[in-house]
Amino acid sequence: MRGTPRTARAKGAPGAEPDGCGAALEELSRLPDVSRLTGAAGQVLLYAGHFPPGLFVLLGGALRLEDPAGRARGNGRAADPAGVEPSGAPALVPPLDELELPSTKNVIVSADCELLAVPRSLALASPAVRRLLARCGARPVSLQNGRKTTERS
Repeated sequence: MRGTPRTARAKGAPGAEPDGCGAALEELSRLPDVSRLTGAAGQVLLYAGHFPPGLFVLLGGALRLEDPAGRARGNGRAADPAGVEPSGAPALVPPLDELELPSTKNVIVSADCELLAVPRSLALASPAVRRLLARCGARPVSLQNGRKTTERS
């Protein structure tokens, strides 16, 4: 879907970032096959065990990462759900280096959100995607258990 987001801009949404980021995100949104999406609370973007279809650039709103392995450990619920919100820069789910790995976490919209969806083939092949994400200081969020991503994409 393309169009106007249904939600107000959260801290870290375009216009709230350092100069140049809003322009970089706009340029990213105009690349072939990149879509601007809105997600409703409760919507599942990615299930654990599935390969990411591409990059999700979280512009506003919030996502929740759930580790379904917690259920396997017998506590009856997802272990330690983690929240993801843009904080000064958009969040990048998953990092570029995890696009060819199956996710170990469910990615769920926890508050209505605005996203850019970048297809996997474009993200892996296009230097422009890396350049534009770097201009924004996009913060990578790992979908792999036990891994903390601190590198810039």
